[in-house]
Amino acid sequence: MASGMGTKLPESVAAAAAGTLAISGVAVTGSVDVGVGGVVVAGASFVNHCRLTKPTSSGTNTVRPHSIGLTPVECAFLCEEHDMTVLQADQVTKQYRMGDVTVHALDSVDFRVESGEFVAIMGPSGSGKSTLLHLLGGLDSASGGEITLAEKQLSRLDDNAVTLVRRRKVGFIFQFYNLVPTLTAEENIALPLLIDGRDMKQSQAKIDDLLALVGLSDRRSHKPDQLSGGQQQRVAIARALVTDPDIVLADEPTGNLDSKSGKAILELLRHSCDELHHTIVMVTHDAYAASYADRVVFLKDGRLVRQLHRSEVKDGAVMQAIMNVMGHLESDE
Repeated sequence: MASGMGTKLPESVAAAAAGTLAISGVAVTGSVDVGVGGVVVAGASFVNHCRLTKPTSSGTNTVRPHSIGLTPVECAFLCEEHDMTVLQADQVTKQYRMGDVTVHALDSVDFRVESGEFVAIMGPSGSGKSTLLHLLGGLDSASGGEITLAEKQLSRLDDNAVTLVRRRKVGFIFQFYNLVPTLTAEENIALPLLIDGRDMKQSQAKIDDLLALVGLSDRRSHKPDQLSGGQQQRVAIARALVTDPDIVLADEPTGNLDSKSGKAILELLRHSCDELHHTIVMVTHDAYAASYADRVVFLKDGRLVRQLHRSEVKDGAVMQAIMNVMGHLESDE
């Protein structure tokens, strides 16, 4: 946020000198001095959330409205939305009853995801990875604690309200694709829009753009059994993005693919995060897949025990660092 020392803006925002300039819900106030390389707004204040770096329907890394002239970096500095927590778990627990035994699948997990992050969740078998992902996406309810998704506390919502949040705010990618076998690639991508009652004519351009993004424009009329595993997963990714969700949750998205197809899927997810500003949480058992993430969180026995940031790793040895952490966790069992 801007401070009294002044905030540098592009010259295209010089109109703020007149007083207050409303830019897509952002109020910019303060005196303006035009200097070399841009405009300095002394004592400026920025209120409300905006969508200046929201990708256009073409999927390009452009800002909106185009006339403003703010780059994504400048908007990230100026706009509160880019410091916004999209998903948060506070002291979340999950317990199951198996006969007379209580299984503690998750134990007091604190976890948050910021807008634009790509986070991987790892841990030994039975550590609670998929359980946590299901709770984060509103597919299951926590036994204790709170999940906040898209600024909604899920425990306070009834089933219908949770379903609405999940449908409109979350995109899901599954290991086995979960495509409808009788529908074409294009129809599978459009399915969340149909379920939500959207006007398909108005959404056609978005569907076309997503088919182009995942490289399947020439396969739009193919049904799942006419597509390879990698192509089916690309359809599933496009389907997850079609509602423009706040967050995408991926459960072992490369687990059923060969190494070449898996690499292509991971590069697509990384591109989606870097260029389209999507927020992704991915469960994986694969250190190579996790190395594509900005941050890796590690679970063991239902507890979050370690986090690893890319910035902490020297010489780009992210995969080896992840493997080292996993080795320690598994050797302690």
